[in-house]
Amino acid sequence: MTTTIQAYYNGTAFVPAKLLDIQKGEVVTLSISQDSAPTEDAAQKLMIFKRITNNLCKLNDATPLSPEFDTILSQRVRLKEMTGL
Repeated sequence: MTTTIQAYYNGTAFVPAKLLDIQKGEVVTLSISQDSAPTEDAAQKLMIFKRITNNLCKLNDATPLSPEFDTILSQRVRLKEMTGL
């Protein structure tokens, strides 16, 4: 069976422009034919995906909270319980 799809390359993998009826792990053969520039919608999705990925990478580089954070937070929670707030 042959199916032709449009996809854009995100720098790592080909992402189909529409959902496909292909099961995870299924082996397929790709024939690559470069079309003109990516559609505006695909380009915008790719830009948003890159922004999210960059933000996640930055979050992974953040210094973890100190062990004292849990202690301080639990004290504040108890304070609210004791005061009825």
